[in-house]
Amino acid sequence: MRSVQIGLLALLAACCVQSCKEKANLTVYFESGCPDSNAFFTNVYVPSYHYLKGILEVGLVPWGNAQQFAPSNGYYPDTFACQHGILECHTNTFMACGREYLSFKEYNALVMCMMGTGDRELTFDSWRYCCTAHGLDYDQLYNCYNSKDGVAQSELMGQLTPPHDFIPWFELDGNTNSTVQSMAQGKVSYVQLICDSVCEDVWPQVCHDVQTGAAQFL
Repeated sequence: MRSVQIGLLALLAACCVQSCKEKANLTVYFESGCPDSNAFFTNVYVPSYHYLKGILEVGLVPWGNAQQFAPSNGYYPDTFACQHGILECHTNTFMACGREYLSFKEYNALVMCMMGTGDRELTFDSWRYCCTAHGLDYDQLYNCYNSKDGVAQSELMGQLTPPHDFIPWFELDGNTNSTVQSMAQGKVSYVQLICDSVCEDVWPQVCHDVQTGAAQFL
């Protein structure tokens, strides 16, 4: 009887323990020519990524408000239209090729380099520079971009992008509510958002620093 009671108490304790995760899952839907996308990467994502990477799984989807209006058997300027012009379509496609052919570590470095410029004209001109800076095969990505393969990768980005109210758009652990959207765009609130999504016992130091107001680097 005593063993049954102990078993019931253990089961009750397990049921009452609040579950939490060791990693947050964030997807960022963005577009290369968007000032708000550039601002997010420059001011929020790039400065904080190193500190949060141990508790964060990230998806980066370059599409935004682009539209596809022709079948993919043509050259992509005749296939896609982008909010900020054809150079945005080109650059989104180049990054989509990076998403397909690079490891996440390499792709993340490419996107941070290209989108962390603070200026869309610099982003549009950053393809080769960012590949060279991070030891990536520029020719491989360019050949993808300049082919039907690039069209297919851009199509996939469009398929992955959900309905949204603005860009950048954020999905955190499946949630796209207004709290996620607003907190993800602030330097400190973004870090707090990610930290609050995981178990406190896996917090990196930056989470404790933000909680106490000591995160001066943000």
